[in-house]
Amino acid sequence: MTTVEKALESVLEGYASFLRERMLAPLKHQPHLVRWVQEFLLFAKQHRGYTFEQTLELFLAALGERLGIKPWQIQQ
Repeated sequence: MTTVEKALESVLEGYASFLRERMLAPLKHQPHLVRWVQEFLLFAKQHRGYTFEQTLELFLAALGERLGIKPWQIQQ
């Protein structure tokens, strides 16, 4: 595992703990939230040089083009 992969894993574990400890989402939804954050961070790594807002817009647009992704999932 590379240093970047270890750092990503650490961030995701921290985010999962944050959600769990503060009960910010139902337990059954938390793994999905962590997965979405992971996907965004990996996407952002591939699209460096953009602001956060630009990267988020690009990510949401890319999600909208995926088969099987419903508009409500993007809205959330």
